[in-house]
Amino acid sequence: MNKSNPHNTMYNKEKKASQGGFPANKKLLYTMITILIMAVIFIHSAMPADLSSRESGLISGFLADYLHLNPEVASFLIRKCAHFTEYMILGISLLFTMGEYLTSNGAFSRPLILSSWGIGTFYAVTDEIHQIFSPGRSCEFRDMCIDCAGVLTGILLICIYRKMKAGNAGS
Repeated sequence: MNKSNPHNTMYNKEKKASQGGFPANKKLLYTMITILIMAVIFIHSAMPADLSSRESGLISGFLADYLHLNPEVASFLIRKCAHFTEYMILGISLLFTMGEYLTSNGAFSRPLILSSWGIGTFYAVTDEIHQIFSPGRSCEFRDMCIDCAGVLTGILLICIYRKMKAGNAGS
């Protein structure tokens, strides 16, 4: 491999990474981030119900006191918002990860959006099924819907942001 050739793309990627630029292998970086997010979701789903309740209890107790809510309502809201938020983050990560695998120009195409949402939806369904095996937990269709909506929201937020950014660049 001739490193003196400025048109050598492998050399240019290595050079850019070594100069403090974005890592040469975005595909690997995005994949690792997505796997990490999935692992966090998996770990939370594997928690027994009592441990999971204690974890969310601190926040829901504060919310109940601050907003004068019934503690059960506050707990329900916190838990469902957590479902939505973690899957929204997964949706964003999946979009960037799948973009590295499916596009060469960074464009957000329909197949990219649908594959990202499909993978996120599949993970949400399998994650809910996984909860059956955690003490005190259950598989709930409502949570699957919340998770899938979170994935889609994350994807759409990035698409909207990209469109707005492109629109502002043109003005």
